[in-house]
Amino acid sequence: MSQNKTEFAVIYQWLIKPGKETQFRKAWEGLTLLQMNSRGSRGSRLHKSEQGTWIAYAQWVDKKSWEASCEQKPEDEMWSQLMLDAVEDTWPPTFLAPIADHLMPEQLTAQGLAGPHVTH
Repeated sequence: MSQNKTEFAVIYQWLIKPGKETQFRKAWEGLTLLQMNSRGSRGSRLHKSEQGTWIAYAQWVDKKSWEASCEQKPEDEMWSQLMLDAVEDTWPPTFLAPIADHLMPEQLTAQGLAGPHVTH
């Protein structure tokens, strides 16, 4: 496992109950921050598709960290229950092994540090 490289990613997809969008988003944010702060998550992005489903792309240091995080812990219960209460339907997660990475971190983009003028 390399601490400097993302070795595992997951895509999640949900159909959210009407009127429960804010509840789901807040719970997703709470669980995501918990995982980032203590479990090896590299963060996640939540999207809404044109078809109306919500999709999250989460990056992890490695699959082992993700698997350990999946074991329900007491501090997860509140966030998980709020998310489940807001979900009408869900799909199995899609597991990914990164091959190439050209996604610009938003922090760099916002600070004007990313783009053609940046050399690696």
